Amino acid sequence: FKDWERLTGRSYDFVEKVWMENAELAIVMIGANATIAKAAVRKMRAEKKKVGLVKLRVLRPWPALALRKALKKCGKIAVVDQNISLGKNGILFDEVCQTVGDGKKVISNYIAGIGGKHLSIQDFEKIFEDLEKSKKSTVKWLS
Repeated sequence: FKDWERLTGRSYDFVEKVWMENAELAIVMIGANATIAKAAVRKMRAEKKKVGLVKLRVLRPWPALALRKALKKCGKIAVVDQNISLGKNGILFDEVCQTVGDGKKVISNYIAGIGGKHLSIQDFEKIFEDLEKSKKSTVKWLS
C-alpha cells in the first residue's frame, strides 16, 4: 500500500473500519456488497444503533492484527461470506474465528450473495437485527 500511496497520494490499510469506535455489533466482509453494508451502517447509526463494519481489503496476507484491533471491543460479529467451502462454513468465517474468537464473542456466519445475488440495505439491517438477538454462534443462509 505504500507504493500506491506514493503514486496516487491516497493511503489505504488492510482493513477499512466504518464506525467501529463504539460498535457493539459488527459485520466483517470482503467484496462489492460491502458498499451496501456501509450504507446500512450509516442508516442505522443515524438511528442511534451501535453498529459497525470491517471491510477487508485483502485476504492474503491475512490482516490478523488489524482485525483484532478493529473488533477488540465488539461483542457480536457477523461474518458475511459470499462463498462457501463445501462441508464447512464460509471462507472468511473460519479465519475470523481463529483470529478474534475468545469464547466470549458471538461470531455468526451469514452466507449471502452466492452467485452474484445483490444484497440490499434491508438485508444488512436484518443481519444486524438477527445478530443482536443471537446468544450463540451459528451459520445462516440468506436467500
